[in-house]
Amino acid sequence: MFIGGYFHSLDDKCRVVIPPPYRSLLGERFVITKGLHGCLWILKQDNWAVIQQRLQSESLSREILVLQRFLSGGAGECTPDNQGRILIPPVLREYARIDKDVVIIGASNRVELWAKEVWVEYNANLKDEDIEACLARVNLS
Repeated sequence: MFIGGYFHSLDDKCRVVIPPPYRSLLGERFVITKGLHGCLWILKQDNWAVIQQRLQSESLSREILVLQRFLSGGAGECTPDNQGRILIPPVLREYARIDKDVVIIGASNRVELWAKEVWVEYNANLKDEDIEACLARVNLS
């Protein structure tokens, strides 16, 4: 399970360090793709495989097509270098508005990578009432 948060910056080659606790859980290879609310998702290979299997439906419903394009269209496999850095593909940097400072958070079954400004904006708009309502809907209140 991924928990916690870290602040990092992209280097000159658009690489970011994946924090050691996350690297040990992600394994030697993992996938980065678009996430919701303007962040990127980093997924273990087995979690990505489950998503891909579900999206390989013979039914080309609107929902399947949208998710295939959204999740697979910009996805890339990552193998951290010796310093634990990964290269963030240009299409994903643009989607997440990442240019320098990033926030890397654990989100249960995935890691999320946010542009610092987007993360600050997201949290500024989140109210206690919103969290309370979500807690009640998933029976955690």
